[in-house]
Amino acid sequence: MRHYEILCTGTLPYFPYFENKPPYTMHSWPTSLQLRANRLYAKMSSSDLPLDNYFSEWKDLSISFKMHFDEHLLSSSYSLLVERHLAGC
Repeated sequence: MRHYEILCTGTLPYFPYFENKPPYTMHSWPTSLQLRANRLYAKMSSSDLPLDNYFSEWKDLSISFKMHFDEHLLSSSYSLLVERHLAGC
């Protein structure tokens, strides 16, 4: 559940070697969004550019993650558990 808390704070999760995860680990997690977030982190950490240069890409990813979870989790009973867990965010 930690990854949902990360998103709730307005940050993007970074999972090193995410592309090598077992197929049933985080199976409902948006893989394409996570790979984009990991690539953004790699760009940001290897560049001398100010972090502000990446804000629009970060914001787009943040919104995309929220839209994904609104669409895929809010209709399931599992989402109630997540909502209760994140109620303080």
